[in-house]
Formats: sequence, C-alpha cells, structure tokens
Amino acid sequence: MDTGDADILSGFQVYGTGNCPAPVAQQLHELGEGFDLNILLDTSRPPLVDLARSILELDKQGTLEIRPSLDTGPHPDPGEYVSSYERRWPDLGDWFDFLHPDSPAHALKDIQRRIYLQQLGQWLEALPADAAIVDAGCGIGRFIGDLQAAGRMVHGVDGSPSALKRLVAHALRNNWDLDRLQLNCSPLDRLRFLDDESVDACFCIETICYIDHPEHVLAEFLRILRPGGMLAVSVEALVGAVCADHRIPAVEIPEVMSRARCRIDDDYDVTYYTTESLYGLIEAAGFGDIEIQTSHFVVDGPFQNRLEQLDLSDPKTVEKIIQLDIHMSGVPDLAGLGRVLLATARKPEQP
Repeated sequence: MDTGDADILSGFQVYGTGNCPAPVAQQLHELGEGFDLNILLDTSRPPLVDLARSILELDKQGTLEIRPSLDTGPHPDPGEYVSSYERRWPDLGDWFDFLHPDSPAHALKDIQRRIYLQQLGQWLEALPADAAIVDAGCGIGRFIGDLQAAGRMVHGVDGSPSALKRLVAHALRNNWDLDRLQLNCSPLDRLRFLDDESVDACFCIETICYIDHPEHVLAEFLRILRPGGMLAVSVEALVGAVCADHRIPAVEIPEVMSRARCRIDDDYDVTYYTTESLYGLIEAAGFGDIEIQTSHFVVDGPFQNRLEQLDLSDPKTVEKIIQLDIHMSGVPDLAGLGRVLLATARKPEQP
C-alpha cells in the first residue's frame, strides 16, 4: 500500500493494515475453494476493499452509519450522461456495441446479462405471458430478446440515437419479433407516448444512477404502470463501486463515500446507493413490496482483478463465475461488497 492510500484511508479512522474482519476472510477462503476459482478473489484495489469490509463491519455493529443523502447538491443538465455517451461512440463504438460477437466487451457483458436474468428469475416468471414491458434505458438491446419471451410486447426507450440504431441492427440479425417491439428515443421522465396504466412492467437496468432526478423517472413509471404492475431497477452500489471502479480518484474517496456521488472522467456524474437509500427512493415514489439484492461481485466488481486470465469461452468456467457471483449475494459478510443493487417492487393495487 502506498503512502497516498494510507493518508486517504486514515481519514476514515477505521482502517488498519490487514484489518479485514475474520468472518469475511474465512468466507472468501471457503468460497474460493468451493468454486475452484481462487484466482477471482484477488481484489482489484486491496487496501480499499479492506477499508470497505471494515466499514461494513462497523456499520453492522451499529458504530458507524453509512446513509448517503439523496440531496446531492447542484445538478448538471439532465441529458449530460446521454450527451457524453453519444460523443464517445466514434471512439468507443466497439465497446459500446457489446452484443456484437467481435466486441471486446461481449463475453463480460453476456455474463452480466445472465447474472441479472438469474437473479430476476421469479420476477420474470410472474409476468403475464402477454405482458407489455417498458425496457427503460434499453441501450443496444441487451435484454430485449429475453424480455420478449413468452409473447411479451416490449417498448424499448433510450435517449441515445446511436444505441437505438445498433438495437435495430441486432433485432434484424437475431430475428427478434419486430411486431412485438416498439422503440422510442426519449428522456425517461417524459414517456408521453405511453398512456396512464398501460403497461405491466418497467425494467430499468444500470440507468437511474446516471440520472440526476431519478424520482421523476420513477413517478413516470408509476403513472404508466397498471395497478399491481411490476418494477425492476438496478443502480451502482456505494461501497462496491468505490472498491471496484478505478475511475474514482483515490484522493476523492472520502468525499465520494460521504456524498455518494462522483464525477467520472470530468464528463458525467454517477450517484451511488446503499440498500437504505435505494429503498427510500423507491418507497417515496409510491411503490410497495420492495426487495433488494446485491450483485456483480466478480464481473465488474471488487473481485474482477484477474478475471482476464480465465477462459471465458469455456461454458463451465462461465457458469462457475455466474454461480459464484450469485452465491456471494447471499453471504451476509460479503453482500455489501456487490457493485450493483438490484431492486424489484410493485405499484399498489389500490391508490
């Protein structure tokens, strides 16, 4: 650990060399042996992961509270993230278009997709066969084919014209049912092309944490959902993101932990959530039956460091990674280290 890390971490007054709570260390050792994937448990930012574990341990003991405020101060233009995304397409199109088999991000994004689908298995099974679903922030269509299963109608909505153009290309290439697919380029807080109480589910993955007023988006979801309609939302988790994302400058970690917000590459802002702050956001929007899971421990998470050394073309290896990730979400001492929080909820049957 370099001196810079030591100075930063000392500001939390919870860090000491090797201060990884014993139950956590034991769980990691047992998981590595059980899944035969020890290589995955070399963390990408070891000092910071130790810090996060210590914070979580203190939080569990009731001696420290991590409760970021939803009021994150001045907000930039609501379309800032989409504008940044559009600007970067010429240079990063190969990465952004990860549904293409030749994309360098194809294998990892497909593993993420499968993790989401397994964790949302019961949610998907509860959807009516002829359900109408809004895929809000659909991007290039990562989940469109899965959401269309069983004859469902999917409304894909995204603010990026470049992403929607790629989605159309993938729809044609993959023979998605175009009769059950409608696409709209629109901000997510203005879904005026959808009537009140006209859809059965809203599906919004890795999107509202890049939107400065997510409460407006959730209000629009509540408007278009039928009574009893279903919601699935994922966001970046505070502790997991700090552990995993090298784009968060080390010198800014104390401020990020206190504000739950970070400027990425001086280009756009990300808001990070805890289980409590995400629950509060969804509840305040008027939803009930809220359940929250953690996800993304390995792929894109704190334990991804040497993932590239594994053969991701081997189905058995990929399945081990997926099952390890899902298993970690159920281990109390590790659950707080997931990069993603995945929430499901329902619109009340009665107002």
